[in-house]
Amino acid sequence: MQEKQTLISIGEMAKITGINMKCLRYYDRIGVLKPVFTNPESGYRYYSVCQLYIAEIIRLCIELDIPLRDLADYTGDNQNIDFPALLEYARKMAQLKMEKIKRGLNYIQSVQKGMERADKYTTFCGIHRRFIPQRLFLTLPFKKGQDDRSFPKALHQLFRLAEETGVVPLYDFGILCEYCDSGSSRCIYMEVGAEGSPPASEHLHTIPEGEFTCKQTVGCQLEQAAELLPDLFETDGSTLVIETEILTCNCRKKSRLMELQAIRME
Repeated sequence: MQEKQTLISIGEMAKITGINMKCLRYYDRIGVLKPVFTNPESGYRYYSVCQLYIAEIIRLCIELDIPLRDLADYTGDNQNIDFPALLEYARKMAQLKMEKIKRGLNYIQSVQKGMERADKYTTFCGIHRRFIPQRLFLTLPFKKGQDDRSFPKALHQLFRLAEETGVVPLYDFGILCEYCDSGSSRCIYMEVGAEGSPPASEHLHTIPEGEFTCKQTVGCQLEQAAELLPDLFETDGSTLVIETEILTCNCRKKSRLMELQAIRME
């Protein structure tokens, strides 16, 4: 054992590391930071200077949401730590956390842009045409409308599917319906982003850019799309209709402000 005068008392350890004494006692109990010496009479704990590094690793692991009990897997009975293995584990956890934070940041920025865009177009009361860039939609079959009680559950499934597929959920979601001469098909969609080329998935669909015919409605009126946008249904062929909710900075509580976006498909 080191000379006592070279050791750090638990009080000093708490001041230096910013870890309170209650936590230091807990770390001792679970075996991740045992003092090098405990006074048998007073029970007072003493630490070595080298253990300051362990305390810093513990702090970083807490920030990375690594369970403290996992640290015991890298610490032997003699307090020797397998640093290469522990640091590699911490690096992987840090990478995962950065990816999660990046996805969250992308979603926040997408909502901000969506609100700004929505506020710009809420002044259009009638039918208007607007260029909309290419979008990537993640979809699942859904025969009902956005006002159905099953819609939130289906939207939650899309969030889980996005995570499994490796794409990032963005702001826009709603109902995608394609009308053709033989009938129509409908699905729930969520706009997503992907780094590089989108992964191969039957649930991912690219919506082409183009001049969309748009109309705002109060409440869900996808079923009346042919009546509200008659010019797009006068001739044979395929028409793509998207119904999305407009999320403005002043969200309506009693009535939902929706928008129909329609385009003829070649």
